[in-house]
Amino acid sequence: MASEKTSTPRPKVILFDIGGVCIDAQWLFNDMMAAARAPDPWMYPALKALKEDGRYIVAALSNTGDEMDALRDLFDVFVSSAHEGLRKPDPEIYQLALERVDEFARKNAGAKAKI
Repeated sequence: MASEKTSTPRPKVILFDIGGVCIDAQWLFNDMMAAARAPDPWMYPALKALKEDGRYIVAALSNTGDEMDALRDLFDVFVSSAHEGLRKPDPEIYQLALERVDEFARKNAGAKAKI
């Protein structure tokens, strides 16, 4: 009778030893991502002011999905990699974003200027 081998899944913990200091990369990544999701108290008023000013094209290129829906009205152009099937740092997503900004600029030439 063959013995059945079962294994317990190990947690994915990546540790780096940097100069004798052990760093838990998984925790560090999760901590960074949690901090990045917290709204920047300066960014919303700045984006709102730029959009209301009317002299600027306000655009965003994001790797996020639907979680940014509440902020999309702040942007004239919003490119979401989750909806485009491309992700940063793929050069194609940057090219796509530039094309969308250019398209918006051409359609709205003169309309946003208050000079």
